[in-house]
Amino acid sequence: MNMEIRISSPIILILIGLGFLLANLNIIPLNPWEAFINYWPALLLAYGIYSLVKVTAKSIKHRYASISGLLWSAILIILGLYLLAPRIGWAVAPISWNIVWPSALIAIGLVKLLQDRYGLFSRTVDAGQFRTSFVGEVHRGGSSWVLDDMRLRHGVGEVHLDLTQAIIPDREVNIDIGGMVGEVTIYVPSDLPIQAYCESNIGEITILDLHRDGLGNSLSWKSPDYDTATRKVNIAVQWKIGEIKIRRIG
Repeated sequence: MNMEIRISSPIILILIGLGFLLANLNIIPLNPWEAFINYWPALLLAYGIYSLVKVTAKSIKHRYASISGLLWSAILIILGLYLLAPRIGWAVAPISWNIVWPSALIAIGLVKLLQDRYGLFSRTVDAGQFRTSFVGEVHRGGSSWVLDDMRLRHGVGEVHLDLTQAIIPDREVNIDIGGMVGEVTIYVPSDLPIQAYCESNIGEITILDLHRDGLGNSLSWKSPDYDTATRKVNIAVQWKIGEIKIRRIG
């Protein structure tokens, strides 16, 4: 079962108003603003746990782990716990930034070492392309380039794919993109059947004429003739913070 949690602005207004009303009636000790000021790290903790459950469920379903998703969830959970603990009376040892950033480099290096040497946390794409990068821009396009199965993991920056002049084989081609912060733009030919599923924790998603923004977004699209077409492209994009755009050209 696919479960999606979305909180719209009217629901947020209702909850805030209800919180202030209960506080003004002395039913609860804190109003929403006071609760936010005192316990805002709980939001990081809750969102980290939600992200971890979501990534784990998807890993079990697809039989591979999204290492960027797991790292993102772990960072949110650890940071949320560390900041929340002293606010609820738990003693924590102070951690210097001089310890934090070298530890982060070691963790990233270990993950890359295990992934590159032993194939952990990665999914095999038959006869395809696999690429990882941390910071920068990834561009693919131009005239007469051959599109193959593609799996890309990017850290911070822009990913730009132009399929309008690509040579697309007569089969289903899979494009799987995941990243942390930045922008993904994919241009597809007007006559190409596509299936697209995009997720963004914070940001905007546009697939053709469909649009969604805010927190915890997902959006999908499937061409009417996709199932019967032999030449088609299946696109999956998972982005933490930023914008995802899939547009038709021509």
